[in-house]
Amino acid sequence: MDRKKSVVALIVKDEKVLVGKKKKKEGRSLSGMWHIPGGKIEKGETQKKALKREMEEELGKDALIEILGFVGRHKTQRGTMVNWYRCDISGKIFPASDLEKVKFVSGKEAFEICGERSKEWPRKVKKFLKCL
Repeated sequence: MDRKKSVVALIVKDEKVLVGKKKKKEGRSLSGMWHIPGGKIEKGETQKKALKREMEEELGKDALIEILGFVGRHKTQRGTMVNWYRCDISGKIFPASDLEKVKFVSGKEAFEICGERSKEWPRKVKKFLKCL
């Protein structure tokens, strides 16, 4: 059985982390919900390429990310392995094709706005966000 894999970008600016609200779309994961930007790794794609593609889809072609390092991983209740990376971003950030809103929030607000899903996040990610 092929395991599903995803990547997430922890993008921090001025002690706040970037979150995005997914556009509402029937049958789509996280439809209408806030999340920390990321998404599924497509077949034949490296994690780095997936991160860059996902950020382009969520934050626009002008949002250029630099991967600073691996933070942690967790497995969701649906069995997806999620890999978290600390990233820096430059260029213009706006909600692109996958998102309706983006904003920077405190670590505490990230837990609140992302709700129950934040309970699954890796210990290192939770610790990182609690410092913001």
